[in-house]
Amino acid sequence: YSVNFQLPETQALHLETRLVQLDTAIAMELWQEAFKAVEDIHAFTTISKKTPRPQQLASYYNKVALVFWKAGNYVFHATTVLKLYVLHKEQKKNITHAELSRLSTKALLAILSIPLPTPRTQIDEHLETEETTNEKQKRLTGLLSLQQIPTRASLIRDMIKQGVLNFVYPELKNMYEWLEVEFNPLKLSKKNGRQYTIC
Repeated sequence: YSVNFQLPETQALHLETRLVQLDTAIAMELWQEAFKAVEDIHAFTTISKKTPRPQQLASYYNKVALVFWKAGNYVFHATTVLKLYVLHKEQKKNITHAELSRLSTKALLAILSIPLPTPRTQIDEHLETEETTNEKQKRLTGLLSLQQIPTRASLIRDMIKQGVLNFVYPELKNMYEWLEVEFNPLKLSKKNGRQYTIC
């Protein structure tokens, strides 16, 4: 008996199996296996005619963001968190202001936490050439169905366009202004000291 991947039931079971595989790999902290599961899920959803439900997509983005974070791919982590914010904002009918604040704040912090310049891991430095780095970036870009490789600057532009700053906590909006708009390192600690205390 052969399996027909064109049947909706088969597709649903295949996707469910891959999602369980991703959950299991994350629970066991097998990040390489988790990444393989992400690639399988992306390949499957690309050939499948049925688009995943918004709740399924939100759960998937949360897991992909974690995989990117653990891999040290902070640009792609932030991209995924921003996609999650946009998905909730556009798809969830009765989203609360508190939930929007939480998601937008998470997106802002993910973007601001991208190091300048974007670092390469120690393994990358020894094993990768510029060509393999570009190939890797293109592959990760494809996993998120993007047209261009994201950068910190492009994510900041997208964040502003999506209205993230309208919902973030006021203290963090001030921090964004100080770090990205009116950057003055000599006065930053005085401004920052008024807002935050170190425990």
